[in-house]
This record gives sequence, structure tokens and C-alpha cells, in this order.
Amino acid sequence: MENCFGPTALLREWLDPINQSLGCASILYETASAPALTLAAYLMTFAATIILETPLYWFMLRRFSTAKFRQVANAIMWGNLATHPLVVLVWPHVCESRQWNNLFYVSSAELFAPAVETVVVKYIARTTYCCAAASAIVANLFSWWLGALIF
Repeated sequence: MENCFGPTALLREWLDPINQSLGCASILYETASAPALTLAAYLMTFAATIILETPLYWFMLRRFSTAKFRQVANAIMWGNLATHPLVVLVWPHVCESRQWNNLFYVSSAELFAPAVETVVVKYIARTTYCCAAASAIVANLFSWWLGALIF
């Protein structure tokens, strides 16, 4: 079964909307609806994001910068704390109230997260913007892709 919210489905929709599967097109263009998440479900989602992104952040920041363990750990945690609650808890309600579709919601959320995390990682890990951006983009793409497959 195809996941319509994963990066490959959205990329197909952006680049070739005519050949997108009808099932995904109907889902992506319906009005976004905010999920009813319990605190436990949100915390599990947050933990899964941290678990999926940590190895990639760790590898990239340790390999391409002089960041120390504490800096990398803080960058991962604060970067996700700066974006995850907004993307998962706030932005769906905004999109729903404005009647924006799922394609806009997911696209904007997945562009927002690495952009903000780049700034957070750059200053906390004391690395270059290029290294911070590459780390944030790779980690977020991976967690988005794998998260879309798992959940």
C-alpha cells in the first residue's frame, strides 16, 4: 500500500500531478484535519523522531564538524523541541481552520522543520550553516520517509 504523506508521494505530486495515483490525489487535496493525539501518542511520536534522526545527526555532525558529544545531543534535542510540537500539534489546527489541504500542510511542515533545525544546530553545535543544513535535511528526510512507512 502506498503512503500518500511520504516524501516520494509528495515529490511525485509536485513534479507530475497528472500521473499521481487517484487515491493519493484525493487524500492530498482534501482539507487537512488535525489529529486527536493523546499525550502518550505525541510523546511516542516525538521519541520515534529522536530515535530515527539521532544516528544521522550524530554521524554528520561528528564527521563534518568539530562538535562534541554534548553539543550534538543538545542540538538534536533542542532542534526537535523547536519544531516538532509546532509541526505535530499546532500547524495541523492552523491548516484545518484555514481549510488548507494536506499537500500544503505536509509540504510546509517538512520544509519548516529542517529550516529551523538548521539554525538551532548551527548555533548549538557551533558548526557551519552548510553542515547544519545538510545534517538537518538528511535527518528530517530520513525520519519523514521511514516514519511515513512505519506509521
